[in-house]
Amino acid sequence: MIKNKSFRSEKYWAGMVDINDDLQAIIDPNDKLGYKNYYIDLLSKTAIEQVVSFNKVKNALDFGCGLGRISSWLADKGTKQVEAVDGIEKMANKAKKKLAKYNNINVSLYENERLPYGDNTFDLVTVGWVLQHVIDTSAVNSILSEINRVAKYNGIVVFIERTSENFSSEKGMPQDYIVRRPANFYKKLFEDNGLKIDLYYPIRTSIPICNFELMQKLLYFGKIPVCLFLFIVKLDLFLQKRNINAQWADMLFLCSKNE
Repeated sequence: MIKNKSFRSEKYWAGMVDINDDLQAIIDPNDKLGYKNYYIDLLSKTAIEQVVSFNKVKNALDFGCGLGRISSWLADKGTKQVEAVDGIEKMANKAKKKLAKYNNINVSLYENERLPYGDNTFDLVTVGWVLQHVIDTSAVNSILSEINRVAKYNGIVVFIERTSENFSSEKGMPQDYIVRRPANFYKKLFEDNGLKIDLYYPIRTSIPICNFELMQKLLYFGKIPVCLFLFIVKLDLFLQKRNINAQWADMLFLCSKNE
């Protein structure tokens, strides 16, 4: 998660660090059984894998790394060096401990709205459910400007963000925990900060898994074998792309740096 002058949920995220289950701490703290969080984690990683050629990725930045679920996955995919950055000190410290076994992951604290890397450094930058927690648009622009600076010209940036057509907050969550911006609003922010949008589509929406509410309930309650999750994820990703009228969507944006 990212801390700045408009990030008002630092206390919330610092408290999440104390949850023993990593996915429960980062995705949905109300998922006591763990199947929903495991599914969402697998869904996001599969979605990224479908748009990234990992044989071309040597250096990657996981921006807003949390406890390192994407960072460790990138390292396991064969990325030579992964830089993991988070703005919550307690989160970054725990990520450091959890990722200590990897000799190709370095965890840093994001401070002073400046990334500690040179220009044109990374083949891949991942930003998963981060910008939606930054309430102030000027702060989002500052982050995007930095991401654009450190990304290589022939590299790619993958964003996953919660979107909706109105600027609504997240029901049942702390005030200012999340803002659902319209997809076109994000597109303009990316373009204004030098990022070209190569494609974008929803990977998860308010419409149930595979458009089937009973399947979602069975999956979340552990009534569907975990060995079938990957098959369901791939089918769901295919179907969700067509759910353009959903109340909200977790949108994947595949971007590249403008020449």
